[in-house]
Amino acid sequence: MKKALFSLLLTIACLPMAFSQQPANVHVETTEAVSCGSYNWIDGNAYSSDTIVTLLRNDTVFVLELTVSNLPVDTLEAIQVTGHCYAEWNNKTWNTAGTYIDTIYATALGQCDSVVKVQITLAGNDSIDLIDDTVCGMYIAPWGDTLTESVNGNDVNVVYNGCTINVGEFYLVVNHASDTADTEVVDEAEGCKMNWHGIEVSKTDSVYYTTLTNAVGCDSVVSIKVLSFSGSSYDTTYRTVCDFYVNGEDTLFTDSYITTLDTTGDCPVHRTLALTIDHSYRDTANVVVRDVEGGCSLTWFGNRYDASAIGDTLLAYDRTVAGGCDSLVSIRITRFTGVHHDTTSVRHCGRYIWRHGNVRDTLYTDTEIIDSTVTEGCTSYQHLIVTFYEKYDTVEAGEVCARYRHMFFSRTPAMASYYYANFTETGLHTTDEFGEALYSTDYSTHCVTNHAVNVVIKAPEQRESSINYDTVVCDQFTFVFNRNIYTWDFSADSALRDSVYTKRSCYDIYGHVKVTVNKRDTVRYEVDACDSYTWTGYSDETYTRSTTASMVLPDTLDNNGCRVVGMLDLTINHTPEVTIEGDWNLYQDSTNSTTLTAVSNMPISNYKWYRNGVLQSETSNVLRVNNVNTNIDIRLESESNEGCVATNWITITYNVGIEENEAVEMNIYPNPATRYLNIESAEGLKEVVIYNAIGQQVIVSSLDGTRSTLDLGTLSSGNYTMRITAANGEQVTRKFIVNK
Repeated sequence: MKKALFSLLLTIACLPMAFSQQPANVHVETTEAVSCGSYNWIDGNAYSSDTIVTLLRNDTVFVLELTVSNLPVDTLEAIQVTGHCYAEWNNKTWNTAGTYIDTIYATALGQCDSVVKVQITLAGNDSIDLIDDTVCGMYIAPWGDTLTESVNGNDVNVVYNGCTINVGEFYLVVNHASDTADTEVVDEAEGCKMNWHGIEVSKTDSVYYTTLTNAVGCDSVVSIKVLSFSGSSYDTTYRTVCDFYVNGEDTLFTDSYITTLDTTGDCPVHRTLALTIDHSYRDTANVVVRDVEGGCSLTWFGNRYDASAIGDTLLAYDRTVAGGCDSLVSIRITRFTGVHHDTTSVRHCGRYIWRHGNVRDTLYTDTEIIDSTVTEGCTSYQHLIVTFYEKYDTVEAGEVCARYRHMFFSRTPAMASYYYANFTETGLHTTDEFGEALYSTDYSTHCVTNHAVNVVIKAPEQRESSINYDTVVCDQFTFVFNRNIYTWDFSADSALRDSVYTKRSCYDIYGHVKVTVNKRDTVRYEVDACDSYTWTGYSDETYTRSTTASMVLPDTLDNNGCRVVGMLDLTINHTPEVTIEGDWNLYQDSTNSTTLTAVSNMPISNYKWYRNGVLQSETSNVLRVNNVNTNIDIRLESESNEGCVATNWITITYNVGIEENEAVEMNIYPNPATRYLNIESAEGLKEVVIYNAIGQQVIVSSLDGTRSTLDLGTLSSGNYTMRITAANGEQVTRKFIVNK
């Protein structure tokens, strides 16, 4: 089987090479399955024998390696089981003699269940040494009887199905839930709502449920129904506005208190508008005269006024009066008192002449000078802070080889420039090789800094050395020689360099570099993928959006021996989000058909519906399912215009009869549930599957025994359907509500 799979993949990988020189990018997903009888695969077919099947979609090859076990084995001759009042076989209790059909379930994946006949023979009396238990509601005895009352005694004889069972010690306590037989009806409740066991009851004629635990620990489902509410609700809105308020079609100019009555709901509501009208102030007859103390100017409502505004009447709008409404107010400035401060800060070089004629030089560095003038009765203090720049420094060059080069910035004032000075002799230098003084100018302040350079020159050592590069490379060659970077790129090239010295070691080095560079070949891959794509075998990086990428392929060489560069042009399309709408919970006494509709978030080019693995319809998003008389698995494949396929699964459940007529008696409580849900059945429990309102499986759980408790903590409030499988294989469907 492995050899056949290898040949298949080799054939697929070679197909694109017949049309292009580019290697094929094939992604393989293998499913190894073991099935009993038949197996439904993603291609829509059912396979009933060992086989290898392949399916090619986009750039992915799907491979199914299937092993099929033998079909179920029927035992023609009945298995004989003998008991007294009851017999036990295959983890079941049989209370009535006769011939029955039972199933031995497979113990491993792929093994088939066996259907057998069981011949039950019951003969005479039986006995049990001890029964000691405390239960709620009912007790299922080992012989199959359902006890709803407490029993306490020694040597108790019980007659069941005409057979006498003696219980040596029988201590059974049966507690009962305090159920409300009828819904509690409240004729009239105070106000417009009431609180009942933490539930807010606010609607009439609606029934509200809750679960209570009584003193003996049994759950009780109780309910309440309110026929009417007495009293009223009062709702008052307070509003303050400027000048007027528009209330529907009315315009109100004065304070108002308006009450209306709303009777559209279960309870009358009195809605009151308490309105306060504030008015803008527009009277300028009384001019506000404000004497200003301090400063030589006045800022009023964002405007600055100085001595020129003395005696003028100034108008402005002010929201600080009349309840926040725009009000026209005014002031008149009569005079200013106080002082005004004016500070001037300058940076200068050597000598500075202030506007008052005072000369400042380097003796007054970082000195504050204060002058004052009096204008229109206001004193103005003027401050001058002068900072001077003039520097001298010495640059220590240390020990250098043959020559020292130093760079100075802003050689020319008012320009950002630089120049170099070279020194070849040991000593302290204040001029360059042309005899010009060493200095630099700060182009922002024009201040000059004089320099001196202290240089120690070491004579270079002459010696021969061999630094040789003679090689052939692909694409690009980069090397560092004498702290310089050299690169040859995308061409056949060569170079020869010699007599190059280095400053670090103070000796001359002679050598050469000769490199031939060959350009790599390029292979381009154009790929369309759904949702994500992994460049398998190369970068192994998973991309989730359209992109371009490149890398050197490790296993492909061109004619020059260079590894080939792969260029990936990737287009990522997205799988559609599809939901199935319709009713897939059917009952024998209502209808045996339903209509399912697929709804998608993007255009769909093709729909495929499968009923129990058999293709039913293509292209249409609507499927009519008729003749439903058992549970049916529905699979939908929705293909977008770009070829991405979304798969949805639902199960149409067919419920035979109503609860009282079911072959398996099943009890679930409380309903509605908040966190925990109890399931009880005398037949024993095997499995439960819970579906949400759109048919998605939300909980799958294995069960054991006759009673189990489910934790619904992961479910949100809403309606749910559960399919319970009893220990004997019978299935029961129940609906319940989660109310958190």
